[in-house]
Amino acid sequence: MMKSVFGTLVLILIASFGTAQEIPRITMKTLNVVSSFAAPPWTTTGDLLTQAEVFQDEVETANGTRKMIFETIRKGESFDNWGMLYAISAESGLDGDLIDYVGGQIQGFAAACETAQPQAVPGTPVGVMLFVIYCTQYNDRPGVGEVAFFNMQMKDGTLVKNYLHIRVPSFTLDPLTGMELSAQQLQGGVQAVSALQLFDVPASE
Repeated sequence: MMKSVFGTLVLILIASFGTAQEIPRITMKTLNVVSSFAAPPWTTTGDLLTQAEVFQDEVETANGTRKMIFETIRKGESFDNWGMLYAISAESGLDGDLIDYVGGQIQGFAAACETAQPQAVPGTPVGVMLFVIYCTQYNDRPGVGEVAFFNMQMKDGTLVKNYLHIRVPSFTLDPLTGMELSAQQLQGGVQAVSALQLFDVPASE
C-alpha cells in the first residue's frame, strides 16, 4: 500500500483532477522523456518569449543523475522578486519511488515555510501525484505567504515536476482568513499543472 505523505487536509475547496479545458500547450524533451504541459497560466497563444521571462539549465549532479529546469515568470518581473513562477523540471537516473520524492518535495518546502500544509487533489489517477502546498508565511519574509501547485510523475527512471508558485499576503488556515486567492483561482492553479503528460522520446531522436 502506498504510504501517505499528506497530513490532515486543510478545508479549502479545490477542483478534483479532470481533463483540462483547451489551453495553449508546450511540448519539449525533458531528459529521457517528452513532456507535454500547459503554457504558463498568464500567457495566451503566441510567442512565449514576449509574455514571460525564461530561465533554462541542465546539469549533472554529484550522484550521477542529470537535472534540467525550465522556469518562467511574468514579463517584467525578476527571478529575485516574482509574484508568480511556473516551471517544469526533470531528473533522470533515479530508482526510488514517486511517493518518496513527493515527501522530499514537501519537506524541502517546509524548510522555507514551517507552516507548510500539503493537500492532495481528490481523484488523481494512479501514477500521478497532484497536490497543493499552502505556506501561510515564509520563515524569513513576514507578511508574505505562498500557494504552490504540483504535478509529479515518473517514467523510466525520470522524475518530472510541473509546478506553479503564487505569492500572496500571509494568511491563516485554521480558521481560514486572509486567503487572497478565490476558489476559482485555486481551481485554475490545479488545472494548470494537471495538464502534464509524459511520453517516450521518438525512436528517431
